[in-house]
Order: sequence, then structure tokens, then C-alpha cells
Amino acid sequence: MKLIIQLFLSLDGVLQAPGGKTEDPSNNFDLGGWVSPFADEEFGALVEKSFQTATHFLFSRLTYDLMAAHWPKIPDPESMKMNTCPKFVVSASMAREGKKGSWNTTTVLDGSDLRRQVEEVKKMEEEGEVQVHGSGSLARQLHDLGLVDEFRLFLMPIVLGKGKKLWGDGALPTSFEVAESKTTSKGLVYVSLKPKGGVVQEDVPPPEEFVGEGKRDRAEDDEGDAPVKKAKSY
Repeated sequence: MKLIIQLFLSLDGVLQAPGGKTEDPSNNFDLGGWVSPFADEEFGALVEKSFQTATHFLFSRLTYDLMAAHWPKIPDPESMKMNTCPKFVVSASMAREGKKGSWNTTTVLDGSDLRRQVEEVKKMEEEGEVQVHGSGSLARQLHDLGLVDEFRLFLMPIVLGKGKKLWGDGALPTSFEVAESKTTSKGLVYVSLKPKGGVVQEDVPPPEEFVGEGKRDRAEDDEGDAPVKKAKSY
């Protein structure tokens, strides 16, 4: 199976408490519920499209507890998917205390060997998707371990200035391929990113390299077919 990370992010990379004021007030975060102004039919359609391909879910303890208290009470197709699909929660404390999770079809992973445990989950089925929703710290770990097949990011046109972030110093340097992108009428940008390797480092060419006429003029001059012309400047 593929491992998919789905997250709501602000422009400055904050992912904390997107859905409600009291969702995660840790570290005195008082800006929860910042997704709401951008949640419309277009937003809902994008989220639903992603949900449709999920076959398994993987959560951190905090996100698991929040979702386990919410989704069983919601009578819609998304909740049916979330409630019936196999779920995994990474929690050393739950494993140590022998807790099985209050949500049906839940398996607890102790996280002692996260790479091996997640690789085993991915190998459970040939097809399908293991989706990680929220769970910022877990998402960072999975990225740094090179286990993520795709990021599905919902970027809100807002700067929060504080809060937990997806990326930080020490993250695994990675280049991405844009698989899909869409901008809603409210300015939300949805982008699907697939990791494709490390960061490519090259010197930026001089401005004339980007100017078609300048490139043609140099090519013609090299062949002796045209006089030298000055390339356009910025």
C-alpha cells in the first residue's frame, strides 16, 4: 500500500488545531479553528476525493484521541469510511498500558521500531492507501524515514505566526514532483506532492538564459548565420 500524508497548513507551515478553537491548545496556542473560513463546497469535494481512496488510517496518539471522540458520532460517508477501515495508532504509552483503543478496528503500534512497523503495515495489502491525517510529529518522522509516497496538502491563505509546524530544521532534504494542484475560489491551494529524491543544487543561469530571443540569437551567432544581438535584460 501507499502511505499518504494529508494535512491542512497555513502559509507559514502551521498545522496545529485547524478544525476548532479547543482542538489542541498546547503551548498556549489560541488560534485554533483557522480552516473554517476556507471550508466551502470546493474544499469539501477535494477532501472527499482523498477520503475515497483510503483503505487504512495511521495516527499519532493525540490525533487518534480527537478523532475517536468525534467520528463515531457523525453519520456521513466519510465517517463510515473512517469508522470501518482498519486503523493504527502509534503510542508507546497505550502499548505499555495494554490499551487497545476505544475506536473499533484499532491496532496499537508502540513505535519502538517505527520504520519496521509502518513497512509491515504497508505490506499488508498490495493495493490501497494508508492515510495519515493530522499527526504532525508522526508525519515528520515518516518523512524523515523515507516512508511517505505522497503528501496531500491543503494550504490556506493565512499566516498564524505561531503553532506546531510540519517542517523544521533537520528535516530530510527532499525534492517533490507536483502530481496535482488546484486553487479554490477562496484562495485555498491543494497540492499533491510525490517525493522524487534529494535536493538538486545548481547555480542559477544568468538572466539571458531565460529569454527565448537571446537564446536564439546566440545559437544563430555560433553558426555564423546572424549578427550578434544584445539579449533582453530585466
